[in-house]
Amino acid sequence: MKKNYKTLSSSLATFAALLALASPLRAADASVDLVYWTFNSAGSFPSGGPATAYSVATGITATGLTRIAAHSISSAIGINNTGGIGYFQRSAAGELRVASSSYTNGGTGASAYNNFSLTTALARDNYFYFTLTANAGYDLTLDSLTFKSRAAEVTENARGFHVFSSIDGYDAGNVLLSAYAQSDSEGEPLAGSTLTTEFQTFTVSSIAGTTISAGDSVTFRFYVQTPGVSAYMYFEDLIVTGTVTQAQTPGVPEPSTLALIAGSVVLFISLRLRRRARHL
Repeated sequence: MKKNYKTLSSSLATFAALLALASPLRAADASVDLVYWTFNSAGSFPSGGPATAYSVATGITATGLTRIAAHSISSAIGINNTGGIGYFQRSAAGELRVASSSYTNGGTGASAYNNFSLTTALARDNYFYFTLTANAGYDLTLDSLTFKSRAAEVTENARGFHVFSSIDGYDAGNVLLSAYAQSDSEGEPLAGSTLTTEFQTFTVSSIAGTTISAGDSVTFRFYVQTPGVSAYMYFEDLIVTGTVTQAQTPGVPEPSTLALIAGSVVLFISLRLRRRARHL
């Protein structure tokens, strides 16, 4: 009887331990590419977009990378009355080539830079965007947004981008990341000019830990400003990383809860068997 008691107790204890080990698995899921755009394949990017993602993780729906096309806006906000992204195509080299409607009617140096601003970009709706939605039965936890960008050239006419998300909104105070390229009259980059003609990797890490529950969405916008529709900027390898977990089904206990129940059962049975063994 004692042998059977020890064997049963050991088996129950092992079962409880396995459940306890399973309980942190949801938190330990590895970060993966939730969505990834590369523009090496011409078939994924019809002229003018939207651009289909190269890969999308299970449990997620991703829209194409889509531009807000050129449109008329109030002339009261600035130099001209055209907004939107005027050029949005895959380049022959396999990059996303973007140019906005012009933000100035001529002028270089300070006069052009004065019209290159976050306020002007927001007012003119010079952006492209994408949206991620957590499918039914899945939750997303965001980690980071990374991408590469470069300017076609660095001149006195500034060009650059501003990144926003629906997490915090699209007001000027909620910009996640900005970068621009501009030189002085001698061709030297101005202080604060970080974009060059070579690709650099930019990372937005402030979104880390944001949870998108099943059925909810998050949208990212890239506001782009260039001196005109033939003054290009380029983007490549746009990736959102994070984790995908299956949403907990109502009425189904978490592994940690099952472990607690199993532990209680082990304790109860052990006490009963020990009491019975004393009377044998």
